[in-house]
Amino acid sequence: MLYEAFAWEAPKFAHLPLILKPVGNGKLSKRDGDKLGFPVFPLDWTDPISGEKSSGYREKGFFSEAVINFLALLGWNDGTDQELFSLEELIEKFDLNRVHKSGAKFDPEKNKWFNHQYLTQQNDADLAKTFASYLLKRNRFLRCRNDKIGKNSFSNQRKSSFRF
Repeated sequence: MLYEAFAWEAPKFAHLPLILKPVGNGKLSKRDGDKLGFPVFPLDWTDPISGEKSSGYREKGFFSEAVINFLALLGWNDGTDQELFSLEELIEKFDLNRVHKSGAKFDPEKNKWFNHQYLTQQNDADLAKTFASYLLKRNRFLRCRNDKIGKNSFSNQRKSSFRF
């Protein structure tokens, strides 16, 4: 009614299925992830009232593309057996008519599988940069075989050349 009152074009609304707990009944909650050892937030999050901290996907090493791909397939499919989609493919193929009505069980192992698939698609230079950044943020020291370290020293190194 507000849209009509303001002469706005109303958007199309849709209800997506609930994401259900991996075990038992009911919808997934942040406490389920903490109890069962998987993140439920994109980033680490601290409850401002209780101070309780919940882990995030980024801090657990998940690729954002893998999480998006996994979540998109909870309660939807494109009618094929394809499981790995780029964001562009998801946008192109998504159709509300293919959204399931019943809830979808959250499967942390399947989520890890998606992340592994995206990990294996990364090139060595990008992985080295990501890993170096991760270590530097945590005050870890990474040395290459030649014991030289610099912001760009990782781009031409293979994963196997790093030691701790």
